[in-house]
Amino acid sequence: MNLIISSGELYKMLQIGQNAISAKPQYPILADFLFDIDGNILTITSSDLEFTIISETQINSGNEGKFAFPAEILINTLREMPEQPIELIYDKENNGLKMISSYGEYQSGSNDIDDYPKIPEVDYSIKVAIPAGRFLKALSTCSFATATDEIKTNMLGISVNFQPDAVEIAATDAHKMVKYTLFHRSGMEDTSFVLPKKAVSILKHIINDEEDLIISLDKNQVLFEYKKHKIYCKLINQPFPNYNSVIPLNNDKEIVVNRQEWLRSLKRITLYGNRTTYQTSFLVKDNEIKIETLDPDFSNAASEVIKCQYTGEELNLSYNAKFLIDSLSNLESEEVKLAVSTAGRAAILTPGENEVGENILMLVMPVRTRKPIAD
Repeated sequence: MNLIISSGELYKMLQIGQNAISAKPQYPILADFLFDIDGNILTITSSDLEFTIISETQINSGNEGKFAFPAEILINTLREMPEQPIELIYDKENNGLKMISSYGEYQSGSNDIDDYPKIPEVDYSIKVAIPAGRFLKALSTCSFATATDEIKTNMLGISVNFQPDAVEIAATDAHKMVKYTLFHRSGMEDTSFVLPKKAVSILKHIINDEEDLIISLDKNQVLFEYKKHKIYCKLINQPFPNYNSVIPLNNDKEIVVNRQEWLRSLKRITLYGNRTTYQTSFLVKDNEIKIETLDPDFSNAASEVIKCQYTGEELNLSYNAKFLIDSLSNLESEEVKLAVSTAGRAAILTPGENEVGENILMLVMPVRTRKPIAD
């Protein structure tokens, strides 16, 4: 059995598929790509049992059959090969593989494809279509706020809640929170699931426009279908925190700041602050923000003043600068708004203006500085 395919096209497919190849697979066969030839259609599957990626393309073959090719050597060989037609040959009798290029021949053994895990047949009870690029942007904006502590299992992923006229996507680690609302008429009643963060990086490799992403859902698994790709993903089956309950409703003091100016200032300031707590003070008055930090253990301190739009009573605020940098880096607007009530309460960070069809809200939790910074 053989097939002929462009080396560049095959390499692109494998780059997507390798996101489901574990560095330490549970079974030897899971270190391989599964090739399935059906006439002029080639399907390549990879899996780590949590994620399964299936990609399809047309080829010059006419054969039918399956074989497994070790992922690491195949990807690394193609990475160093200029664009050209290559031929893959599978010798079923000897269970051997051969790749032929203009440079020479490469041989490898093959694992038994009967050991490859079968994709469970699921009767998906829910199916919805959504513009792929918009959905990916929402997931990407929220992903930085997911937990990294394995103990917080329900916060390791991203909450996706389909409503009749919107999709509400959120992430939190209990210290920061992002809620991204996409106004999209799905016609669905409230349906929610928790998506592992890794799904975002996989979707980034395949989504490149606003063509519909088809999302099929059952109790334990979600299937994403986009163009010639399918991604099966096990869900996090734990209840997500009620993030809406912690959003303050009476933050009546609004500070408007140039996002890039504030972001660059924080990146400079944090070089002199405590690298564990990132505690930073913000004195807001008369259309200015005085930003201060210190690390007494190393006799480091820094302060800057940036312009803003605010004329209310003086505010002495304190936040984790690292969390603020992450939040500002994941927004795209020229200006941002920080809505606060008092220094000890959570603030709400939003774009100066939301894009049409979306609404982004980030929660900024206060911290206590170790001691006041002298003028």
